[in-house]
Amino acid sequence: MPERKSRDEILAEIELLVEKVIAPIREAGDDDTADFYREELFAYRIAQMNALLYLNSCFSFPQVLYPGSGSDTVSHMVFGRNIIHTSLETYSGGDKQYFQDMPGAQRVVCDNEMLPFGNGAFNCVLALDTGISYLTQWNHELVRVLAPRGIMLVSNNSFTSDDEARGLLFSTREDMRLSYTNVVPGDTEKPIEFFGYEKMSR
Repeated sequence: MPERKSRDEILAEIELLVEKVIAPIREAGDDDTADFYREELFAYRIAQMNALLYLNSCFSFPQVLYPGSGSDTVSHMVFGRNIIHTSLETYSGGDKQYFQDMPGAQRVVCDNEMLPFGNGAFNCVLALDTGISYLTQWNHELVRVLAPRGIMLVSNNSFTSDDEARGLLFSTREDMRLSYTNVVPGDTEKPIEFFGYEKMSR
């Protein structure tokens, strides 16, 4: 299993990943658009890295779940062997292979509305870039597998408004509370904010 990487190693990997994403745009001769996307994507990935490194330094999560992670390699590099990625399919064909950028990662193909894990199995659940409709569908299962005093980390680009982000996601649950927010400054038009919901112990 892969070990966690240092901040400098993650920065170098982010540079390579961003260049890989924008390469087709540059090849099409649209350098202005490529430069724009590079700045936006790089700023977001750096913000994501900083938030995850900070949380991991505070809590040192032994078990992390990232449902519907796609090939998000930043979380993989921060948590190393301690993170499990799930997806509904493996997309095993050609360049659509879902986990192609995460060799050695712990990967589980499953339905996030029926997770194959026990109650309280994870100290942290990541919901980054996850649409609010999916979060609503997965709500019960994500909370079920989260341990008491565990943290669910959600990024603000999952929400349509600040009001929604600040409480509506778990407004009907007495066992979840918003306990952590972190606004990460950057060059993006919309500030990147991360919300930590804590599962209350009973």
